[in-house]
Amino acid sequence: MSDYPSPTFCVMPFLHLSAKTSGALRLCCESPNSDLSPRTMLGKDRVEEIWNGPYYQEVRRKMLNGEKIASCQICYKKEEKGVTSRRMEYNEAWKNKLSPSTWEEITALKNQGIQPTPPQYIDLRQGNICNLKCRMCNSMTSSTFAKEWQELQDSHQTVGFDEENDNLKFSKRMQPWYESELFWKDLEFLAPHLKKIYLTGGEPLLIKNNLKLLKRILELGNRDIEISINTNLTVISEEFLEVFSQFKKATFSLSIDGVGKTNDYIRYPSQWNELERNIFLVTKTPIRLDITYTLQAYNFFDIISFIKWVNRHLVERIDYIDWNILDTPSFLAHTIWDRPRRMSYIQELDAYLKNTENEQNQKFYYKLREKFPLLKAPQASPDECEHFERYTQILDQHRGHKLKEEIPSSPSSLSSKSKEKAV
Repeated sequence: MSDYPSPTFCVMPFLHLSAKTSGALRLCCESPNSDLSPRTMLGKDRVEEIWNGPYYQEVRRKMLNGEKIASCQICYKKEEKGVTSRRMEYNEAWKNKLSPSTWEEITALKNQGIQPTPPQYIDLRQGNICNLKCRMCNSMTSSTFAKEWQELQDSHQTVGFDEENDNLKFSKRMQPWYESELFWKDLEFLAPHLKKIYLTGGEPLLIKNNLKLLKRILELGNRDIEISINTNLTVISEEFLEVFSQFKKATFSLSIDGVGKTNDYIRYPSQWNELERNIFLVTKTPIRLDITYTLQAYNFFDIISFIKWVNRHLVERIDYIDWNILDTPSFLAHTIWDRPRRMSYIQELDAYLKNTENEQNQKFYYKLREKFPLLKAPQASPDECEHFERYTQILDQHRGHKLKEEIPSSPSSLSSKSKEKAV
């Protein structure tokens, strides 16, 4: 399959369901919000009815006819800048996984958006239980962050951070949809058709229902599934590793945003020595390892240190590095730093990559180079820069940290340009 039905086509609405920690559905993890009815949720509505309901039918018809979808703006904007989007990656990844008959089924306009084959790929977040409070996280995806934000709110330090204040409020309303009888019945319906499962959270290795889910799928007789778990890998158990390893392809996608003190500062209260020990433990198992590196304000000037560590310890063991550029919250994006300073570092980074790239590691770094246009974006607005400084100061004071001491590579100030209009 070399061509796709239209320029806006994405395979995901034809094979994929993605649930937020609340159980609310969206087209994929890149969709900022759900366009479905806010009352449409896993554990409350039957998957069979959701899958070929009015919304999914409309999205499929539009994509097959080359129309753009409101929830897909992140991908469209990346493509306009010449950057590979998730849409493009998903299409490429599934191009050869699906049979010719499945492609014919997907692309046939006569189906009017109805997809007879049930979802083959599910993305689940069974709650927000987590032991870390990463600086770029939020209350909806980390129970520990929510507890800290409540403490800050109680001491009147969160005025102006409306989005996170809302996240805290919504997190208190979340119901355990993943414990409903309907969800487990839906899992039985889905299990024979599944080719891939992606689990995150929260911290998926702390969420007991994830182990229960994997065991249930094994009981239902489908081991021929790719399971990818996005984890901070601070906690692992022999039982989980044993169950996880029974599937066709088991991958830990390690969330890591720096090494040493950079890790400890961003992903507090993670301890680098313990994390590194767990990473090396997993390298001795059959489980595959990927890395998800979220590039943001706090680690922008520390990318080279991270790459040096990968080249030294993991280059022969990992399959992929996902260079994820943070865009929410926007006041923690790399664009907080002034553009000239970023341009200088990008030149240094490019030179380092050219000097160290070889056949073994180039597959990891060409994706980073591809995102250089996004790294060169104009500086954030003065309001966002002010939010960054205030947010950093609040968390530093509450946690007993100091950015410049913990991450010496970070600039000591935003520079005078942050006070001017971003250009």
